[in-house]
Amino acid sequence: MKTTENQKTDGSIGLILQSKAKHGFLPSTGFYNTVGIRRKRWGQLVRNQVSPTLDELKSICSYFEADIKEFI
Repeated sequence: MKTTENQKTDGSIGLILQSKAKHGFLPSTGFYNTVGIRRKRWGQLVRNQVSPTLDELKSICSYFEADIKEFI
């Protein structure tokens, strides 16, 4: 799932993407393996259809080098 500047991302994951991946983000297999989130779940998180678990949020913040305190 590629996100761009024009795509609406209201959830906390969307905020991380907007702040850290300014030119869009296209997750790779390596990304999914690193953060431990499957593709379907990632799409749901980005679209704010489900809330991330604390472990998911920690993993995503670690990957994007974001401060988790901003999103709790």
